Amino acid sequence: ATMSFLRGPFPFVATELARERIAHHQCDHRSPTSKVSTEYPHVDFSLVEHDDDVLWQTRKEIDPDEFNSTKCKARARDLLHWLSNRPEKKIAVVTHWVFLRHLFTSFADESLHEVFGNAEIRTVALFRRRTTEEAPHYADDDDDDRSSSSSSSREED
Repeated sequence: ATMSFLRGPFPFVATELARERIAHHQCDHRSPTSKVSTEYPHVDFSLVEHDDDVLWQTRKEIDPDEFNSTKCKARARDLLHWLSNRPEKKIAVVTHWVFLRHLFTSFADESLHEVFGNAEIRTVALFRRRTTEEAPHYADDDDDDRSSSSSSSREED
């Protein structure tokens, strides 16, 4: 992401909301922000509350299983809400495929459910629907009236 977007006037913001699904694997454990902030000085880590990975120690997202976690899906919905409140109109989200799987299975569009390849780029447009009271509507696990719009380009390194 850094190589792709560093030349533009784009904010780089780190958030725990877009991190990999938190399971028992060491690869699910993030590095301390004090370390990565020196490696990536252009990234704003102010939204990451703890230097150490407290979530990996206290919150496992493995129920009912690692690839269908209700906690990870809830965090994915929180990410969508956070993104919808950002001032930018076009946002690149850099994360891991298992998290994206949890994020996109909340939508009815089957093309969003396909497994991501390594370093794959997809373009997806998500629209927030308004209810009669003009309140935001986000996809819930039990919501049968879901919508999304997507176009997919598969570019791999």
